[in-house]
Amino acid sequence: MKNNFYRADIDGLRALAVLSVVGYHAAPGRIPSGFIGVDIFFVISGFLITKIILTDIQNNNFSFLNFYSRRIKRIFPSLITILLSLFFIGFFVLTDSELIHLSKHIFSGSLFISNFFLFNEGGYFDSSSNSKLLLHLWSLSIEEQFYIIWPLVLIFAFKLRIKYYLLFSIIIFLSFFYNIYHINDSLLIFYSPLSRFWELLIGSILSLIIINRLNNFNLILLNLINLIGFFLIACGFLLIDSDKNFPGWYALLPCLGTLMVIISGQKTFINKYILSNRYIVWIGLISYPLYLWHWPLLTLARILEGEEISQLLRVIIVLFSIFLSWLTYRYIENPIRYGQNNLKYLLIVFLLTVFIGVTGYFFKSFNNRSFAPEILNFGNVGHDKFFDHISDNYYPCKPDEIYKKSSSYKNFKRCFQSKNTNKIDLAIIGDSHAEHLFPGIAEAFNNLNVVFYGQVGEPFVNNNNFDDINKFILSNKNIKYIIFGANWRKLLNKNNIDNFYTNITETSDMYVTNEKKVYILNDVPNFSFHPSKCKY
Repeated sequence: MKNNFYRADIDGLRALAVLSVVGYHAAPGRIPSGFIGVDIFFVISGFLITKIILTDIQNNNFSFLNFYSRRIKRIFPSLITILLSLFFIGFFVLTDSELIHLSKHIFSGSLFISNFFLFNEGGYFDSSSNSKLLLHLWSLSIEEQFYIIWPLVLIFAFKLRIKYYLLFSIIIFLSFFYNIYHINDSLLIFYSPLSRFWELLIGSILSLIIINRLNNFNLILLNLINLIGFFLIACGFLLIDSDKNFPGWYALLPCLGTLMVIISGQKTFINKYILSNRYIVWIGLISYPLYLWHWPLLTLARILEGEEISQLLRVIIVLFSIFLSWLTYRYIENPIRYGQNNLKYLLIVFLLTVFIGVTGYFFKSFNNRSFAPEILNFGNVGHDKFFDHISDNYYPCKPDEIYKKSSSYKNFKRCFQSKNTNKIDLAIIGDSHAEHLFPGIAEAFNNLNVVFYGQVGEPFVNNNNFDDINKFILSNKNIKYIIFGANWRKLLNKNNIDNFYTNITETSDMYVTNEKKVYILNDVPNFSFHPSKCKY
């Protein structure tokens, strides 16, 4: 049975939240602000959880065991289904490195610390995020972290007779202040629970307000509050995108909007006739498994296709996600959540959680599948192996002044030459996208002393990092050939083409007028798929 706090319109609000997130993930260009659906979820979760806890406390029947067992039965079954399914599929279709990456996220997801793992890996809006099968678990982790802490805080406040309104207001202020204070650290405020708890607590404030009393207010006033709430949510969808530092101030729009929609009650026109519509409510009921299913399926399709998938395929995947979500809700989530044999279900869920966590921990550091030929793992050359090869076969660059000022990888100076002599014939200049050229060019021109001068940034005359290198090469008549290489693609993304050609022409002319032959090499190949897949 559903609890006494059930409201159909809140399930309708859940539907709005999940559909906006699914829309953003399936068509980010068309729904660039859909990710704020997560903030709507946060407010709803904070409201319902706090109301349940406070009611139990006031009735003197709150139990940590009962509370956490209900959370386990609500959250874990669908989550474990997705984690096990992904690992099973991934074991057969992913490369070793992809499976290792998935295993790390399965491990962190089973412990509800995905947000901390993702914080160390990069941003939610980075291009690399499209290959992270469990990226979306960051929000679930924040909610679970809140569920662990919040009952303890409420019990503590109840025992000490601390006013809830005062307590909630202080924590909201501190969390929101943390969010604003670190506004320029977009990665931190996006993933940190400290910058997100205020959103859940906006919902908690709702639990202190007696909704039934508000329903005795003039219905016209309640409808006005409801319309203002939807207006704020709509403003969020119109004004927010991935370029904004989020949550920041902008998150007030969906959060306060959701508060006003819920607070206006079930009798308002939109809540009663639109959000409570049975088809919308049905989407709300399957919103949790739909949130869990849609992203991994979209991401898996991108990984297997090796590129962005077609619009038709995205629509098919979303529809398939809805079907899988209904199956999960109907045959896994509901039977366990509302089943009679609590101990049996809790034991099964607990053992499966331990199993998936241990599996993720084991596979996150494995080297290769036992059935795969070992040759499939050959050819993976990381930075350490690359610099070991340089150390074993080549020499530190000359002159010593440039060597000392060169950029470093760990303790290795990124400046080396092919022969142990002061006479230099050919100079490669640039960043790491030029550095990889050195061994091949040194081998091809084994009669010449080839040197690589590496620094941070583009190898242009207006980059001060290359001043000493430029001065030395211009003054050294032995150096006849100059090869430029760099991360041109990143540079062109930052600046317009006119600036790029102006800088590269000015730099080339400087060397050509000093009787150097200049060669500009293209950037490293940019495949539509990860090169490691060629091994398979």
